[in-house]
Amino acid sequence: MCLWESSAKAKHTSMCGHRFCDGLPMAAKGRKGTWAADPQVLDGTISSTEKGSRSPRPWQEHRALDSYEALMTCPPGVVPLESLLEQNEVREVVADAFDTLSDDDLWIYHMLCNVKMSLRFTGRVIGIPKTTLARRRDKIIDSLNAELRRHPVIKERLGI
Repeated sequence: MCLWESSAKAKHTSMCGHRFCDGLPMAAKGRKGTWAADPQVLDGTISSTEKGSRSPRPWQEHRALDSYEALMTCPPGVVPLESLLEQNEVREVVADAFDTLSDDDLWIYHMLCNVKMSLRFTGRVIGIPKTTLARRRDKIIDSLNAELRRHPVIKERLGI
């Protein structure tokens, strides 16, 4: 059944006429919580990303170890992606900046910025109001910003 149809009796064909489902294999019976189409098929429909990425999923792409490998694997006319060895200094500086945070501040940063939990929910877990948590989050980000900006590697990278 096509998920874009409101009628439960409507049957899906491979070309149902809807612009979102043209030619895509549909999930069985279109139950709630199922994909409208096979995710493997959708990979081919996603346009490639910028910066020379040749994969619709750049996180699955092999990252070159050094600048020579990056240059050799890059297609002609495309600027190569930064290699792992070129990023080591920046990664160390960022790791050192996160090491300066207390355990509580690191947990708050992780929950709000990485896990994307809401201020209200995280504040309930900790037991503080969301406005206080927002101020604390801003203080954490400012301290990370100040810690990062004092390193010459980051200054060079940002062009400061």
